[in-house]
Amino acid sequence: MGGIVAFEMAQQLRMQGQEVAFLAMIDSYYPQCPAFFPHGRFRSGIASRADYHFGEMLRLTSKEKLAYVLARLTNIGRRTGSRVKTFTGKLNPDPAREDLFQSILKQVMAANSQAELSYVPHEYPGKITLFWCSEQPIRADQDWRLGWSEVAGGGLEVHGIPGRHLTMLTEPNISVLAGELRAALQRALPS
Repeated sequence: MGGIVAFEMAQQLRMQGQEVAFLAMIDSYYPQCPAFFPHGRFRSGIASRADYHFGEMLRLTSKEKLAYVLARLTNIGRRTGSRVKTFTGKLNPDPAREDLFQSILKQVMAANSQAELSYVPHEYPGKITLFWCSEQPIRADQDWRLGWSEVAGGGLEVHGIPGRHLTMLTEPNISVLAGELRAALQRALPS
């Protein structure tokens, strides 16, 4: 959601008469991309996840596929156990059990989710610079990052950074991102 926030901040600054010399996003998805909502407003969460994992499997070796499937099954088991605990907690409510921090966090996440789903981007008159992870499985008809070109009035500049969504922000990939970001900033800012 960070890319959407950065995009809207740039829009608000421009509406206030401020200059935005550089708008950058790091592996951010376009919120209203038709590929994301091919059959109306939402794709099925399960279908979307299955599609993602299928894309992951395409790039792995046979040995890596087995490890990937085992890791996913372990994750499913952990999440299922957590949901069972949540469900049984609802059957036997104990207000003292509910942690205040968790309650607030859930409210914030729900509000963020609602804001993201209802956000409708409008054309941005400047250029958008997008840094995306080059190792994420990409199938052109479903890459939701490229949707930014639909609202980038000044064009969309894309930089591929080694790694995936989380690993692009760790060494050695973060050094590549820092170098690309520095060069893009130098080109965008007046001398």
